[in-house]
Formats: sequence, C-alpha cells, structure tokens
Amino acid sequence: MTPVSITKLRTPEFYTRVNIKWERALNTTQPGSLQLTVGNLKPEAMYTFRVVAYNEWGPGESSQPIKVATQPELQVPGPVENLHAVSTSPTSILITWEPPVYANGPVQGYRLFCTEVSTGKEQNIEVDGLSYKLEGLKKFTEYTLRFLAYNRYGPGVSTDDITVVTLSDVPGAPPQNISLEVVNSRVLAAWLLMRLSSRYPLESKSWLQA
Repeated sequence: MTPVSITKLRTPEFYTRVNIKWERALNTTQPGSLQLTVGNLKPEAMYTFRVVAYNEWGPGESSQPIKVATQPELQVPGPVENLHAVSTSPTSILITWEPPVYANGPVQGYRLFCTEVSTGKEQNIEVDGLSYKLEGLKKFTEYTLRFLAYNRYGPGVSTDDITVVTLSDVPGAPPQNISLEVVNSRVLAAWLLMRLSSRYPLESKSWLQA
C-alpha cells in the first residue's frame, strides 16, 4: 500500500476575500488509508481539495481539485421575551410575546407547542407576528405552552412551559326557581343555574342588604 497525502487550498469566503496563495499538506496517519477528516476550518468558506499518492520514489500526479463549502455556524435565536397567555373563552387562549433579545439575524417566524396536560397530546403551530389566538380547545382544560423563534439557521431556544386553564362553560339558561327570604334587615336570594356540561343544576345563594 502507498501512503496518501491530502492538501487543501483556501479560497475566498463568500467570494469576497482575496485568494489565499499558500497550500497546506495533511498526511494520512496510516499507509493505505482512503479517508481523512480535516478540522478547524472556517464556517461558510470554500475550500479546494486535491489528493496526491506517493511512495519511496516520491509523489505521483495530483488528482483534479474539488471544491467543498463548509456549513454555516449555527447562530439560532434566543428565547422570546415576555410570553403571556390568558384564556379568553372556554375554547380559546390568547398568547402574546416579544422578539428575542438575541435574534442572531432576522427572525423568520415563531413556533408554538401546545400540550393538553391530561392526555399528553401535543400540537405545534407556525405563527407570525407577536400575538396568536389558539382556538378549538377543550373547555375547562389545562394546557402547557412553550414558544420558540427560528431564523435561517433553524429553531432557537425554547421558553419554559407556562400553564393555562381554559374557562368553564357559560350558563346555559337564565336562573330558575328564584326565591327571596327576609331575615332581619337582610334578604337571602337563592336560585338555580343550569350548566351546559351538566344535567344537574347548580344552586347559588347571596345575601342582599335590605
């Protein structure tokens, strides 16, 4: 087996830097090896590689150069700021937030993760802007929400979970069986409320000043 030498030539980064004229040689650690990992390269830079085989008589002919671009360094956004959520109806939650302090470039959008606590079912939604109304939820149900921003490098750092409980049902009918009872200088008012989610009435009482 003959040892193999790999050399590389640095070229302009993003085609804006002047060509670098020097060439660095890297030798394989074992004779006969057919691969070599080259580290400590610059992100988002174009490199030219060529391979030369040699033996005890010296180097042979060089391969044709090939060009390879390194991947960009990941610079994802930090977490969004001032995330708030409030239930606005039995089936909806209004969520507001502010952009990350450290966005590392333009924010392309946001991703909402909503989990129903009792079932563990999670859904994720792509959203724009700085507010979103989550609808179609279950009544009087606990949800956890987390948020993240993303840019051209990918999704950023997620917020911590926040917990929101949707509102309970509104009354399904006007109060029924209203009664008044005078006790000294006060009046005790009593009535029955029918709830949409139950066949059984809810009894309520309140003292009124005479």
